[in-house]
Amino acid sequence: MVAAGVGMAGMIPAAAMKRQVARYTYTQRPPDERPPRPGMYSDAKRLYSQAMERLRERVRTSKRGRQQLIREIVGHEAVGSQHDLVSLLAARGVRVTQATVSRDVTELGLVKVGIGGRHVYASPEGFGPSGTPAGDDERLRRILADYPVRVGRSGLTLLLLSEAGTAGAIAQAIDGSTLDEQEGTLAGDDTILVLFADDARLRAWLARFEALRPTATLMGHRR
Repeated sequence: MVAAGVGMAGMIPAAAMKRQVARYTYTQRPPDERPPRPGMYSDAKRLYSQAMERLRERVRTSKRGRQQLIREIVGHEAVGSQHDLVSLLAARGVRVTQATVSRDVTELGLVKVGIGGRHVYASPEGFGPSGTPAGDDERLRRILADYPVRVGRSGLTLLLLSEAGTAGAIAQAIDGSTLDEQEGTLAGDDTILVLFADDARLRAWLARFEALRPTATLMGHRR
């Protein structure tokens, strides 16, 4: 008599035989009839998270994303030199040389202004006559009136969906507005991804964005 689960000498143990039968049965089924394997959803979630992190890294390190980050840094901190700017970028995960920062400063048209006895970088279009931010929110408001946008969320990313061929114009209007809590934007044909460093910035950005829209359409989202 052989105990349950134990094969005779030269035979495959019962537990191993069951696994082989299950594996054979699974692979012989058509793909659309196969039940989910254990861990399949967790693997998909992990792969999605990795893909989103690579996307955020691409936005941070692209020229457009880097220069947008420079504008944000200059608008919120007193940056007195290009060396300081290199250090502040590195603290945010963007490592570049001072030569690259020098080109960015020139292309962005940053100028030195005197504030509190120090000379710091400032964006010439960043201030209106009264010294308040002068981003073009009106242009973004007009575009959102012409192209209705649906908003969805996945983690720290907002997905803006509009009509085919309009994503580029919407992304440019966002970049040119006073909305600056985002890490960066990435536009496709009809979809814009807006990336954030934390939940607080995402919520603040979304509240300001919703105030610029004539109507609000919020899709179901995943947190």
